[in-house]
Parts: sequence; structure tokens; C-alpha cells
Amino acid sequence: MRVTGGADVQQADQSNATTTEYVVKGSVAAAGTGALVWGARSAVSFLNRRRRAERRRARSVAVHVQKLVRQCAAAGRYVTHRGLDVTKAVSQRASTVTHYACNTTYGLAATYAARSCLLAFSLAEFNNRTTRRVCAFVTAPVRLRMKPTTARSQLLEVLRAEVRMRPSLLKDARRGRLLLDDACLERYLSAARWSLDFPDRPVFDAIEATARWRASCNAARAPDALGKPPDTLRRFFWATDVKTKRKEALLMLHARNAVDAPLSHLVRVIESGCRQSQRVCVVLDCRGAPSSALFDVAKKLQKALPVFQAHYPGRLGKVIVLAAGRPGALIWGVLSKVCDDEAKQRICFLDDLEMLEALVSVRDLERRDAVFAETSQRERDNNCHLRRDDDAHTLYL
Repeated sequence: MRVTGGADVQQADQSNATTTEYVVKGSVAAAGTGALVWGARSAVSFLNRRRRAERRRARSVAVHVQKLVRQCAAAGRYVTHRGLDVTKAVSQRASTVTHYACNTTYGLAATYAARSCLLAFSLAEFNNRTTRRVCAFVTAPVRLRMKPTTARSQLLEVLRAEVRMRPSLLKDARRGRLLLDDACLERYLSAARWSLDFPDRPVFDAIEATARWRASCNAARAPDALGKPPDTLRRFFWATDVKTKRKEALLMLHARNAVDAPLSHLVRVIESGCRQSQRVCVVLDCRGAPSSALFDVAKKLQKALPVFQAHYPGRLGKVIVLAAGRPGALIWGVLSKVCDDEAKQRICFLDDLEMLEALVSVRDLERRDAVFAETSQRERDNNCHLRRDDDAHTLYL
């Protein structure tokens, strides 16, 4: 039996399969496109509904009230900060005016009523220092409040009460062997021009810093425990155990023996002079030294000057520069135009020992200071040689 038309049947089957595949793919594509269109329309519709809801919400009273409350809160915060700034400026201005008023009242305070007014004005500063002063006034002895007092005694009493109110200060003072008596407090007040404040800090803070420094400095706390210094340091700077005619301890600086002295030695010499008297007098002997001796000595003492100024207020008396020559005159000519009257009274330039005799006994100084005696003897020998040369060259007609 022969079958005809086999090739035609295969071709027809292939055509039907291709058509079916095309139909399926077209159906899937149409379904996907419809889904995308439906999703896009749904998203657009959702966004439109959300936009309309937001518009309705924005038009509601609650939203307006909430915005109004937020604006009022922001305005309140701005007004508060601005008011604080204005209040701070006003308080600073009032503190400055009160400070000037207090300074004026200090000079006029001579009775209990003036002292009470002074404390009432000081309360405007609203700080801890004023509070401590009020407590000091309340706890002051009755006998001091009953009789008229001067402004200086008031300051001394306030400072004394403030010192008692700080246990840490008293502890450091005991460790550093700082005697907080009336003489010490008066030195600080005198250095502050009889005021409770230095230009950079209060007097009480300066005393506290000095007590803390002495507690940590062996040279100031126990200078005798450092041992004997080298002879080079002793020939440069040392206490002579001689007092001036104003009862000031004398410290001798020999310019021709200037060396790099450690700070501990300089502090020990100052302590030795302070133990003898309340004030010390420094004599800078420039005899036999070069013309740059003053600059050299200032360079050697540069690291010690801030320490002396901060922790030894009111201790320095006269500063005598002996035989500085022409360089000293030039330096003093420049410094005298810059220094105040107090510095001019302290510093004096002397040409010879005869002028020094008016301030201190030269004989005692030569007996106690071997370097000073050696320099004086050398100067006398040079003067004798000069006189002999002049006599040898004199022509008698």
C-alpha cells in the first residue's frame, strides 16, 4: 500500500505549529502590555487621589493651626535668644558702671554706712567673688564693724576672710611655707595699688597661684636643702647679709662674672633676702665688665623675671646700677621715657662708691662680699697707678 502526500502533510504540520507559537506569543505580549497600562493608570490615579487629599489637608484648619503654632514657637525662640543677648549686654554695661562706682566709693568709705553702700553696689556684679566678699562682711568681727575703718583696712579684712574660706589655699601655703599674715596680704594689695584686682586677675587668685607654685618648688619651699652652690654661681649672684639704710636686704649681682644660673639658684637667693627683710635691694656691680654687661645680665635673668614678678609682688625695693658708664646712661635715657614714676624712683645709676655710701655701708659690703672687695681693691690699685703715671709725666718749670 503506497501512501501519497507525505511531504505536504509535514509542511502543513509545521505551518500549524508556527501559527500556534505566534498566537501564544502575541497573547502573552498583549497581556503584558495590558498589565503595564493598567499599572500605569492605577499609579496615576493613586497619585491624583493623594494630591487631592494633600490639597484637602492643606486647606484644613488643623494644618493652619499647626503651622501657626510652629511659627509662634520659632518667633518665641528668636525673641528669647535676642532677649538673652540684650540682657547680657545690659548686665555687662551695668557691671562696668558698678565697677567704676565701687572704685569711687572705696575712696570715700570711712564709716559703716559707706561700707554697707559699697557692698550693696557690689551685689550687681552677680559673681562668686562678690558673694564671698558679702560672706566675709557678715562674718567679720563686731569690733571692726562698730568703729570707723579706712578703705585699706576694709580691703585687708575682705582679703583675709577670703583666704580663710579656701582650705586648699591654706594647705598649699603650709606645704610651701608661705606665711599668710597681714604683712604678706598688704604687699599684694600694695602691688595691686590697693585694689582687689590686678590688671589680669584678682589678688586672691594671685595668692593662690603663688601658694601652689611654692608647694611644688623645692627652691622656694626649702632652699637650705639644695646644698652649697658652686663658686661660679656665688660670684655671680648672692645675698650679702647686709641691709641698706632703709632696712632692705641687699642682693649683689656681679656683671663681670655673669653665667647661666639655674632658676633654683636665683629663687634661693631671693628667698634668702626675703627672710631677712620685707623688701630686697639689688645692686648690679658693672665695674670691670664690658660695655654690654647690662644686656648680658638681662639675658641671664630673662627666665627668672616672670617668676619674680608673679610670685614676689611688693618685694623689690631699690635697684642700684653701679658704674654702668656711657652704655648705662644711654639705656636709662631710653627707659626713663617709658617707665612710670614708681619705676624711676626704684632704679638709680651711680658712678662710684661715694654715691653708694649714701644708701648702704660700703665697708660692711666689702667685709661680707669677697668679690665686691676684690673689685674695689683692683679699682684702687688702678687709680694709684694712674696717679703715679701722672706724677711721673708732670713737668716742673
